[in-house]
This record gives sequence, structure tokens and C-alpha cells, in this order.
Amino acid sequence: MNIVLIGMPGSGKSTLGKRAARALGMEFLDTDVLIEEHEMRPITEIFKVDGEAYFRDLETLTIETVMKTAKVGTRVGQEGETRGFILSVGGGAAESSVNAEFLHRIGKVIFIDRPLEALEKSIAYNGNRPLLSDRAKLVELYERRRPIYLEVADRVIANGGDFEAASYELVLTTKLMGAGADYFVIGDPIAHTLSPRLHGAVFEELLKMGISVYDVSYGAIKLAKERLESAISDIRSGTLRGLNVTIPHKKAIIPLLDEVRGDAEVAGAVNTVVREDGRLVGYNTDMEGLNLAIQASGRTYQGAVVTVCGTGGAAAGIVSKASAEGAALVYIIGRNEEAAARVIASARAKPAGRTDGDEANGDVPCIIIFVRHDFEDTVEPPHFVDALAGTNILINATPLGMEGTGKEFASFSFLEKLPTGAFIYDIVYNPRETALVCTARERGIAAEGGLSMLVYQGILSDELFLGMKLDRKAIYEAVWEKI
Repeated sequence: MNIVLIGMPGSGKSTLGKRAARALGMEFLDTDVLIEEHEMRPITEIFKVDGEAYFRDLETLTIETVMKTAKVGTRVGQEGETRGFILSVGGGAAESSVNAEFLHRIGKVIFIDRPLEALEKSIAYNGNRPLLSDRAKLVELYERRRPIYLEVADRVIANGGDFEAASYELVLTTKLMGAGADYFVIGDPIAHTLSPRLHGAVFEELLKMGISVYDVSYGAIKLAKERLESAISDIRSGTLRGLNVTIPHKKAIIPLLDEVRGDAEVAGAVNTVVREDGRLVGYNTDMEGLNLAIQASGRTYQGAVVTVCGTGGAAAGIVSKASAEGAALVYIIGRNEEAAARVIASARAKPAGRTDGDEANGDVPCIIIFVRHDFEDTVEPPHFVDALAGTNILINATPLGMEGTGKEFASFSFLEKLPTGAFIYDIVYNPRETALVCTARERGIAAEGGLSMLVYQGILSDELFLGMKLDRKAIYEAVWEKI
């Protein structure tokens, strides 16, 4: 993926382009610089001696040369990232239809849109810009060129003067369009994520097994909730092969996709998106990833009493999967009765793993009961205590204890109510051992953090990304040692 920046002189193309190129490990090119290097004289002299027409011919020739010699996906570093380049072109380049065609063949065209009043503050009418002799000329060029920029560009990025914000947006857009990696995880917060390490380790193991994934790379993007819709638009216009999705986007992304399948439809949450024949299709590998992690611990949902802490998308998937796997009874513990009702309705409508040929809707293989309790409250209501007394598997599907959230269980006294032999699984994986896991173990209760689930769901995601079934056990064991 290459990026082309167009816009008026003084819009910040070079400054923003250089910053983005450094951040992404890409090369930065500037057609004006390339022309001066070829001619071995400044552009002002070219204009003065040979005229604008001669310069425009040079500009077209330079753009065509870049197009013909463009290398996409240059390998850099030991991690195997892919790298393209960011090209900044002169203000008048896009006015030529021939240039515009070449620019689109080079890469995605982004218009850096800076208001006229901001441009004027950046322009010095000192002869260094041959076509900008005074304010009247600036206004004339701006009014003529801006509609052309808008027509030619694949994407517009506003630069009102906050170069930090504009740089961040350019880097983000470039990533979403497919520069820097083939796959990304998106979320906010994202600093805690182990996904790049996880998937990178999987790709390394596949190479050792002789599976050709040498050109596959993975990154992370911090994406605010309000940016999600435009992010999907950027992804659609680019070359990104797929992405993983974490909080807070797992539910919000669904209406922006072309289709959701399988467990994602049941859970009402997506953690994996794959580009399939130009369409964006959502999946959920969390549910089966947790199921595999629980099985690896020597437990099973079959015939168990399962207590799920939380009423969000993760909880919905877990309840449905437990139901489909033959749990005898599922308790949902949370403070939001309305959300819990949605979780129960989802499980009853179509339990995960079941097909349309299975038992009729509503005939679920287990009882599902909601118990109201807020884990940030120290008061433990009677029904909550009763639920714990018969629990075989307790799963924390809330963000309590997650690093960076600042939220924790108000008390762990409820652990005393669990029966002998109970097992706790905390889907939070950062920190590696949460306070819940540590406290449970101190009290002699078997407990495990969410890292095993993370690894399994990642392997399942990679199966979707690569379109192949993997040796899950062998890859899990190798990846576990690495992360």
C-alpha cells in the first residue's frame, strides 16, 4: 500500500507525510524534491528559465516514473512488516487528468485540506513559490483547485493547524487502508494488547511447518468509538485483509459489516473480520476459544453448573456456548437486568453450535437464570450466594481487574461460597494473573487467567484469516512458550 498526498502549498503535505512515514516505517518521497534532484537546480529557477509548461511536463514524467518503479510490500526488519511509501505531490499536480490517473495507480490519494485563512498564514509571498505572488493569486488557486482535490481524492484529512491531530489521523487512515500490516487489532484502550505478539508467533510457527505465510504481518490500532464508522469505510477502500476487534467495538461494528456468521450472530459480538470477495464478514472466535481453554484445563461444560459474571457481549457468547455444550444450569450474575434478558433471549433463540435442524427454538438444553448483583458492591444478596453454592465453573466476563480500567471486584468474599472442586476462569489476560485468579488460588480454588483463551481464539482467527485448518495443539504449545 502506497499513499499519495495532494493539496495546496502550505497545507502540510510534506510535514505530515514525513511524520507518518517515520511512524509507519515507510519511505517518504516528494515530487518537487525529485524534480530538483533530476534537474540539479531549484524549482524557482526552472519556472524562471523554462516556464510553467516545462515544469508540468517534468512533474508528469516524475509521477509516471514513480508509478512504474513503485515497489509495494518491501520487507523490512526481523518482524516482517510490509512497507510502502508516502508520496507528496505539488499543488498543481492533480489538475492534470493524466497525473490523476497515475496517482491512483500509485496508491490511495489523500487530500490534506487546510482552510484558506490557515494557508495564508503559512504562505510567504517571497518568490519561493512561483505561482503565489500575492493573496489574490492564492485565493484564485484555492478556489480553482479545491474542487479538483475533492474529486480526485479517495480520502480527505482536515488540517486546521493542529499538526499533531492531523498526523495521528494520517497515520491511522494509512494503517486502516492497509499500510504497515496485513492484519490489525482495533480497540480502545489497546496498549495492553498481546495480539501482535500472539499472531506474529503463530505466523512464525507456520513458517517452521512449511506453510507459506512469510508475507503476513500484524499490528495494533487504537481506535476511538466515534471513529469506528469512518474506519470501516477506510478499510473497505484499502487492502487490509482482516482485523481483530476488541472493546469497545465488538457490538458496534456489527451493523457496519456486510454479514456476521456463526457464533458472532449468536453472541451479538464480533472479534474477527475477514475480507471475503470484497465483503467484510464478521466472526466470533472468543466463544470457542474459551471452550477449548476450559477443555484444556480438564473441565467441560457438559452437565456443569456454570456461573457467568457479566451481561455484555462476552457473557452472551459464553452463555450460548455453555448451553450448546450441554451445561445443566447457567447463572448470569450482573447488575443490568435488561442486558441479562437480551443474553438469555439470544441463547434461547439459537444456542451456539446448533443448526436450524436442531431442536426447535426455545428448547435449550439447560436452564438459564439471572441473579442481580453488582460486583463493585460488597453486599451479597441471598440468591447470589445460592447460585455460587452449586457452581462448578465460574467465568468472569467483566472487565473488572483488567489493567488500565481502574476497576476491581469490591470484595472476594464470594469465593468462600464456592463448593470444593469449583474452577474459576477469568477471561481478562492483562495482568497475566488478575487479583481474582491470585485470590482464588490463595484460597485453594483452581483458577486460570484469560491468556489460554486469547491464544486459542487467536489461532481460530488465523484459521479464518488464512482460510485453512491449523494444527491447534502444536501451535498452541509453541506460541504459549513465546508469549
